Amino acid sequence: MKRRIQNIVIPIKMVLTCIMCLLCGIGLAEGLPSVEGEKIKVPAQVLDISVSGRVTDSKGEGLPGVSVVVKDASSGTITDVDGNYRLQVPDNAALIFSYVGFITREVKVNYRSVIDVALEENLQELDEVVVIGYGTQQKKDLTGAVSSLSEEDFNVGSISSVEQLVQGRTTGIQISTQSAEPGGNFVIRVRGNNSIQNDNQPIYVVDGFPMDNLDNSINPSNIKSIEVLKDASAAAIYGTRGANGVIIITTKQGKSGAVNIDYNAEYGQQVVSNLDAYEFLGTRAFTENDNLIQRVNGAMEMYSPSRIDSLEQYFGSTNWLQEAFRDGATVNHQLGISSGKENSRVYFSAGYFNQQGVVPSTEFSRYNTRINLNQRMFDDKLTFGLNTGITYTNTNFLGFNASNLQTNILRNIFADARPFVPNRLDNLTETEIQLLGGTRPISPLQTIEASDNEAKSTYILSTGFVELEVLEGLKVKALGGSRMFNGKEYGYLSQESHIVAGTLQPGEAALTNNQSYDLLFEGTINYQKRLGKHGLNLLAGYTNQKVIYESFRAGARDFTTNTLGWNALQAGAIPTTPSSGTSERKLISYLSRAIYDYDDRYLLTLTFRRDGSSKFGANNKWANFPAAAVGWKVHNEAFMSGQSLLSNLKLRASYGITGSERFRVGLAQTQFQANAPVTLDGDNQSIGTVPSVLGNDNLQWEETTQMDLGTDIGLFKDRIVLEFDYYVKNTDKLIVTKSLPPSLGFGSIITNVGRIQNSGVEILLSSNNVTSKNFSWVTDINVSFNSNEIKEVLLPEGSEFLEGAELKPIGQLDRAPYTIIQKGIPVNSFYGYKVRGVLQEGETDDLQPSAVPGDALYHDIDGDSAITSADRTILGHGFPKYLAGLTNTISYKSFQLSFFFSGVFDADVLNVNREIGYRTNRLESALERWTPETPDGTRPFRNHSGQFWVNDDLVEDASFIRLKNISLSYDLPVNKMGLKFVQNLRLYASASNLYTWTNYSGFDPEVSSRVNATTNLNIGSGVDLYSYPLQKSYAVGVKVKF
Repeated sequence: MKRRIQNIVIPIKMVLTCIMCLLCGIGLAEGLPSVEGEKIKVPAQVLDISVSGRVTDSKGEGLPGVSVVVKDASSGTITDVDGNYRLQVPDNAALIFSYVGFITREVKVNYRSVIDVALEENLQELDEVVVIGYGTQQKKDLTGAVSSLSEEDFNVGSISSVEQLVQGRTTGIQISTQSAEPGGNFVIRVRGNNSIQNDNQPIYVVDGFPMDNLDNSINPSNIKSIEVLKDASAAAIYGTRGANGVIIITTKQGKSGAVNIDYNAEYGQQVVSNLDAYEFLGTRAFTENDNLIQRVNGAMEMYSPSRIDSLEQYFGSTNWLQEAFRDGATVNHQLGISSGKENSRVYFSAGYFNQQGVVPSTEFSRYNTRINLNQRMFDDKLTFGLNTGITYTNTNFLGFNASNLQTNILRNIFADARPFVPNRLDNLTETEIQLLGGTRPISPLQTIEASDNEAKSTYILSTGFVELEVLEGLKVKALGGSRMFNGKEYGYLSQESHIVAGTLQPGEAALTNNQSYDLLFEGTINYQKRLGKHGLNLLAGYTNQKVIYESFRAGARDFTTNTLGWNALQAGAIPTTPSSGTSERKLISYLSRAIYDYDDRYLLTLTFRRDGSSKFGANNKWANFPAAAVGWKVHNEAFMSGQSLLSNLKLRASYGITGSERFRVGLAQTQFQANAPVTLDGDNQSIGTVPSVLGNDNLQWEETTQMDLGTDIGLFKDRIVLEFDYYVKNTDKLIVTKSLPPSLGFGSIITNVGRIQNSGVEILLSSNNVTSKNFSWVTDINVSFNSNEIKEVLLPEGSEFLEGAELKPIGQLDRAPYTIIQKGIPVNSFYGYKVRGVLQEGETDDLQPSAVPGDALYHDIDGDSAITSADRTILGHGFPKYLAGLTNTISYKSFQLSFFFSGVFDADVLNVNREIGYRTNRLESALERWTPETPDGTRPFRNHSGQFWVNDDLVEDASFIRLKNISLSYDLPVNKMGLKFVQNLRLYASASNLYTWTNYSGFDPEVSSRVNATTNLNIGSGVDLYSYPLQKSYAVGVKVKF
């Protein structure tokens, strides 16, 4: 059996090696390499002797994975898990030994057959290097607030997005689920909300390319490291796009040496994590409670005792929530190939990820490939590289936004589903149909079968650079890049569907095409010099980025058959109104940075960026963004010598200005509304174009000033590391929409008014509790606190506040605002009435004289002895104040166990699902309704009218602690198994979202349902309404390194 395995693997490795040779430029004209175990040899070379040996560190312990190559040749190998190697070399050759974190050594063979090598640690390289804007810096020299995460720090399990890799892993960044459906989005905030109306998401920089959103276009398996720039000193280098924080993503690169092949295969299953959160009424309880309501209302009861018995006998009770879900599954295959010569490196990857959602007809697939090349020439004076990634995604989705559209199956379940209707409607007998009312019922899950929605997207991201060292320490770099996106959405609703008020009408098809072209050019000059105790790093640059966006939508309805769907719009009898749009924006920037250190004790960083944006009017297209930071390495002072407790003590302080222009293109310019009804004679109407928004040439950037005080502490040779930051952010000149009098002919204008403040504390603690040869235990803790407050806001004359986001979750409820914008409170504060009880029989109420027994009674907040809209008050807030994470990693020999807890505290959720289920008599809470027959009921008989349904009964504490992930892995002894061609073989199992401790009664406290496509989540988060539920995930996998 062992021979059969080798016979299969060796040809595969030969093919992959040949591919790598082509990518690296290794001359295949000299003959194809032959593979024997771990050896790669070129037949054209003279192979005289066999050389073997062991590579160790300074302590004599073997180093696995050390690259051993023949100088000026393509042959080489890597050491095994014990540091041993063997290969054929010319007797006069030289061997190069290289390993990350160690100084590369060159050793001449000199006819020897045994060569043992001890590598010395490269202390400079071992000091963690982090990626900052337009460069890198050793972490010990940072003066700004930067969180850095490598592959070892990432979350594990069924990971489909970059956001999931870092969720809960570091301080100052909140990542919450907007939708848990396959391919769903996240709400991300770095140190709080800076704006009321504009996008508060951070900017992403992938291999030097800035972009507003990732859109599932980056494969998490390709990522080497992620840095989060949080304070102004770190983020000001990105100027107008740095106010919300910067997330820098660096993809994997090739390594010099022999070909390394990494393959990862994983299979996972998902189940709804809290399916029993809502208790639905059974057939008897539902029908008897409905009869009770009808009796109190003086209406005829719909269900006789005999009919109730028959319904139970024939159909039992259907739990439609359980019927709506299934077990989901994920499949993940990732292949990575790395190789290179001394001056050439290449990394190639290909991957496939698929997630079958827990709701039928929801699915996400991603296919991706990437190639990263790097070449150094002329004694490392010239370096050029190319990073290219291509991603294709395919998403099948249903309407899981929190609107009243009937395409959402959860809306149908909470509002319409009856427990005695069976989930076998196609197999009902005539007797059963008569018992159900004489007509065949409509399934609340009809959307799954009747609605067909698909989105296909292609992303191509490519960056290339050339860097030339003109003089010693002086480098000139040019970088160009492009990001192209082509997305299509297809939708069709079956003609037999009974869905109304949906995005599509029955028998309607639609096709939408979106395209964008993002082009970037950057030129930078960097000079680094050290003169004695003085170190200097200077940067100057120019960037030019242009984004073009195009969209088109067409559709038709009244098809003769469902077969064609969206594939033949011309087959529809009635074309729907088409629409199209285009936009273009451009950003030109000049940037500079100076980093100075004296005697490895005193640090200074000065940053300046000047941005010009086409989004603004003629008077304010340009703005300046400066920042400064200082640092003091106290541990390097003479008075600290002789002590062994503090291995690191650095004090940091920074202050700077960043900006934001994250609003829709064209808002600063005068806009016109097409397809508006107009009249020329006062009688007859026609379709025309009218002005809608008045342009503002004086519109300015939102400007965020931030102060940060921090300290980095290392104890006992950095066995314990503590990072602490205190910050205050003030965002001024908020970009908001101001209504205008109708007499001006314009509805509104975009202007600058208002200020928001965020202040907080961040603490990061890492401890190497135990470190020995066979056992280690590491603990990481992070805690963040952020206080958000609106300091100034634009108000209409005579008003004390602005109403925020609105919601109409069901036709029986009035549209009502549920958040408020007001000075002195956080952004996204819930606003509504407070319930004080239910009026009982024989009672009257002075505040609500017209109330009858069973009506809800509300608190008189303003004390005017009447219940009016002025009695609404703050009920909670949708964004948390506290975030926390705890990770423990325990290793014993070849086993590794890791478990990660995340926590969110002092946050609230508006649980609208519960209100809908009570109002429609679907949930067990409907049994708590007050009636003359049940006077102990605590909920009103008559439902809350008007806007009174937004009250404190809906607001719940969303604090939680979650066992986010637990994983166990085992590295098989490949040497003892005789697998010479395998460097490492790891088996692992993981579980995610395993258990949540919370008082929240819904599916998941970490939810931010999007009300509709235009919902402003800055002031509309924290709503739980028809949202796709969170899942528990279980996965097993294997990682192989050849």
